[in-house]
Amino acid sequence: MKKRLLLLCSLLLISCGENVNTSINGSTSSSNSSSTSQVENITISKSSIIGLPLTSYDIDVNNNTSEQLQVVYGNDDFSYVNASIVGKNKVNVKLLAEGKGYIIVKTNSTVGQRIDIESIDLKIINQDNHLALNTPTKINLSKNVEASFSVEGEGASITSDGVLTVSAKSTFLVKVIYGDIVLSKEFDSYDRFDQLTILNRNNEFIKYHGRNVHKDNKVIMNNIGSGFEVKFYGTKLYATFDAWYGAWYGKTKVSVLVDDEIDTNKRVVTLNTATTESEYLLVDNLPQGVHTVKVLKRTEALSTSMTLHNIRTDGYFKIVDKTKKLTIEAYGDSITAGYGNLRGDISDTTNSDYQDGLQTYATYAATSLNADINVQARSGIGMYTSNGIDDTNQVNSFYNRVNYDGEYYWNFDNYTPDLVFINLGTNDFWNPSVFNLEKFKEEYSKFIVTLANIYGSNTSFILMSGLMENNVNSVLPSIIEDAKQKIDNEIHYLKFDQCREGHPRVEEHKTASEQLVKYIKDHHLDINHPLNNVEKEISDIKDQDVNLILNVETLDELPEYCSLYLNGFNQKIQLTRNDTFKFSLNQTLKEGDYLVKFNLNDNDDFKECGEGHLIKVREDNNNISIKLDSFVGLPKDDNKNAETNGWEMSSHLFEASFTTESKSQVSINNSTNYQAAFVFRDSALKDNYKISTTITSEATITNQTFIGLCPYYKDDLNYVVVYLQWETNQKLKSIGCTGYIDGNNIGWNDFWNFANLDYDLTTGETFMVERNGTSLTVHFGNVEETKTLYRMNKDTDSFGLYAYADKAVNYANISQEESHRIENSKWSKSACLFEETITVKGEDEVEVNNYNNWMAGFALTSCEYLDNYIVSSTITAQEDNYSDSNDAQIALVPYFADDNNFIVVYLQWQNNKTLKSIGLTGKIDGVDLGWNDMWSFQGTSTSLVNGQVLKVTRKNTEITAEFNGVKETKYINKLDKLNNYAYGVWCHNTVATFKNIKVESI
Repeated sequence: MKKRLLLLCSLLLISCGENVNTSINGSTSSSNSSSTSQVENITISKSSIIGLPLTSYDIDVNNNTSEQLQVVYGNDDFSYVNASIVGKNKVNVKLLAEGKGYIIVKTNSTVGQRIDIESIDLKIINQDNHLALNTPTKINLSKNVEASFSVEGEGASITSDGVLTVSAKSTFLVKVIYGDIVLSKEFDSYDRFDQLTILNRNNEFIKYHGRNVHKDNKVIMNNIGSGFEVKFYGTKLYATFDAWYGAWYGKTKVSVLVDDEIDTNKRVVTLNTATTESEYLLVDNLPQGVHTVKVLKRTEALSTSMTLHNIRTDGYFKIVDKTKKLTIEAYGDSITAGYGNLRGDISDTTNSDYQDGLQTYATYAATSLNADINVQARSGIGMYTSNGIDDTNQVNSFYNRVNYDGEYYWNFDNYTPDLVFINLGTNDFWNPSVFNLEKFKEEYSKFIVTLANIYGSNTSFILMSGLMENNVNSVLPSIIEDAKQKIDNEIHYLKFDQCREGHPRVEEHKTASEQLVKYIKDHHLDINHPLNNVEKEISDIKDQDVNLILNVETLDELPEYCSLYLNGFNQKIQLTRNDTFKFSLNQTLKEGDYLVKFNLNDNDDFKECGEGHLIKVREDNNNISIKLDSFVGLPKDDNKNAETNGWEMSSHLFEASFTTESKSQVSINNSTNYQAAFVFRDSALKDNYKISTTITSEATITNQTFIGLCPYYKDDLNYVVVYLQWETNQKLKSIGCTGYIDGNNIGWNDFWNFANLDYDLTTGETFMVERNGTSLTVHFGNVEETKTLYRMNKDTDSFGLYAYADKAVNYANISQEESHRIENSKWSKSACLFEETITVKGEDEVEVNNYNNWMAGFALTSCEYLDNYIVSSTITAQEDNYSDSNDAQIALVPYFADDNNFIVVYLQWQNNKTLKSIGLTGKIDGVDLGWNDMWSFQGTSTSLVNGQVLKVTRKNTEITAEFNGVKETKYINKLDKLNNYAYGVWCHNTVATFKNIKVESI
């Protein structure tokens, strides 16, 4: 068919002669139109195409005839192009491969219009997109064509033949235009880094999300949705965090979103090493290239926090896009925090596994609107009152803090929202003993007005309610009416559908977000108000004095003990502090341009990040404002807690307090916070010390009364508490010992020698704890006992006091002194309930006599190797006639951290007096590993009277046992990357001697 059309085209050319003369603009000129019966009655929108293979173009045709269009190919080889008719007035041209030619578009009665076509595989072939400053770089193309070149980016220029020169460190976009082809490639000239360690707020390589604190070159990220975004070339991204979490809630979790992903469940990283600074692999195996990764905290600030220390990649970082989007701020309670939204069909629950604050009505709405969002939400909080949270810590008083723990103030200049969501009042109404309707309306209206005055009239408000109750709905109209009398901002109200029971689940959040997004769009509230950054024009320098007023604002709160110094004007000057963020300086100067830098306490070790500030002092520019970036570090507070003699209280959920008259005298009131509200101070000694105090109290003694000391305290996830505990009959049960190391519960380590000991707290009892490395020795009355906590292998920062009682507990004569205690043996025994004897016969020889303690009472010693080691021993026993009926086990313990984290590999027998198998069991994070028998050893004979060697090798998750020439390996995946602390021996229902006990590195 195409060849017939080609023949027809040739005949037309012969018959029409010069009448077929296709013009560049798509019209046809005719020198003798009256001599032909054909009428020129067709025009086209495009007379030439120059494009890339596998692209297509629609050509509009003005066809005033009633005839169908036809396409005639103008050369024999038309495999590079395919043209098709699309209706009466359009032709689609698809380029298939490289080639050059033309087609003619016509009808039966019209003169054809020619479209010249060139399909060319044109590319920018520069491999290196990194530019050196002021060094010309030729932009090379894959084909030699007459293209035009342009470049976007300040400090860049490009010649007509494609030579690019840049004079500033930045990112540049080069565009190449040839015909219909538009090519672009990004180049950059900034220094390339594979690691970001300077985490200042204005870092061009990092976009921060949420309210955060920049302190000591770290970033504290507590709120839901807090986090960071980076752009990099590479395949992997790592970040180093430490993270606090409440044991009742679960560990801190973040969602990792790559490129355009919005599914917050696709990549979830659990920060499982707690307050120990650890590096996490956030994303791996990405295609080599440029990626944007966003890391956002999904657990709430009430129960979790995280601190960012650095970020690195296997490639290099690129400047991240910080173009202003629509900005939203959301204030709310547990609904906005996503409490229980992942729980499915179960009841409401407080657990990080069932909560994702990134899947709420507010965050879903922000995603739909392509907006940035700051979430200020905490479970249980109200506008001005709630049950269980002090009324001084509600939203109306803590809105100006980074989060609701109230520790840091927030500088509102860091983020100005276009929209503010407020979903509060549920907890106010649910606290009927305090709630007052008029007070609620007053505080709500005042809160709106306060934010409007801070953010300005461009910020709109949406008040919402209804997801969990309907009491708030009826009062919002009157609140809006009152607020509108005081501000010009738009204020709206939206009532959600109530969820079926408890807190809303994910699907109910999605439904609410759809309601919210529709309302926002219907009322045209999705307006991105641009920032006003108009640069002031100033006069030339004159030889005259000017009285400069310099206003300096810090983006993060500076502690009161920090003084701000300016280094410039050929001198160092301390600025006057005006409030939390603002400082000022009045100075008479000559007109001129001055470079000024800032530091803290006149010490350049604590300088501002960046290269300083150029200020232009003129008569018409004498009132100058500067905003300071983050500081490299903060000086130490030499008078920390001076008003409390150096003592402070750790975090706690419920009411607790303490008083102090001196460093050696403290009184604690805490009847509601179990294993919290410790009162501590800096420790002068880091190891080998003893802490002593005299305790008095009128407290009621029950089995829920606990009074003692914290000999080791670093933070809420790194502490050891040793405490008196009683039976229901007020008899001393034991001295308990528990706590957390690196976020791992160390279990119960009771000192049973103190059971039934006499005491009298009304007159005072002396309590002393000695710490020597990993050993704790407790002295009370005339009794002492020692335990070894192998995880407690770091220096302490502080020591403290603990009381959980219905009345005040008083501590007097508190002292810390050096301990010169010398342990007689390197061996210790783990916790056990029943009688057991461990006899140390030599440096590497131990006898164990144990008939009652199953998987407890191990003989242990410290292990210098964290992983990749062999534990072995020659085992002897009094008999070889073990059988299944004996139920005897003889074992090595190749891995021990605490009573909730250990591995035991043990011999066990069957009825024919040979091995049944070698068993493997234990616990990881308190979860029983079950039975992992090594059946290769079944039927192996034993000769323990003469002594036989059992060897166990550990390589990360691999546990390999060797005995009597047989070898087998088991894989315990939960052991992955867990460091070892100790190794040891154990037996059950027998007496065994372990000789030549040793550990060797592989």
